[in-house]
Amino acid sequence: MTGLLGSPDVGPRSPAFASPLTPHSATAVLDDDMRFVGWSHEAEELFGHRPLEVIGRSADEILADTETGAGLAQSGDVRAQELGTRSVRRRDGTLVSVALTLSPLSHGATGSAWLVVAADAELLRRQSSTTPMPASSGSTRPSRSSSA
Repeated sequence: MTGLLGSPDVGPRSPAFASPLTPHSATAVLDDDMRFVGWSHEAEELFGHRPLEVIGRSADEILADTETGAGLAQSGDVRAQELGTRSVRRRDGTLVSVALTLSPLSHGATGSAWLVVAADAELLRRQSSTTPMPASSGSTRPSRSSSA
């Protein structure tokens, strides 16, 4: 899966990419049938499933919300979709709260694929509470005026 995020049409600066991408974000690729065709090392760390255990399986089997039962069913919208925060069961049975985004990818001449980005919601909360706010965009520099 190396290189997917660096492609020109999908990346952290792309308008189609709305996910809270962090160095610890888990990524996976789904085919048109919403079955896994790619699974990153970070996904294995976050969810506990090895690539061979998920490749070919339905995303709804692995990433279903344990509280609502909601899967990743495609809504027909081909733009990036923020799926929100959900509780997902790890391979070991423990629960993890994750923020999920589903983004479309071109998949050769055969159709499309989907990039799933998942981040540990608790880690995101901790990072956002410790990240300093950017400086105000208001002008704090002295204005340049010409003296006559």
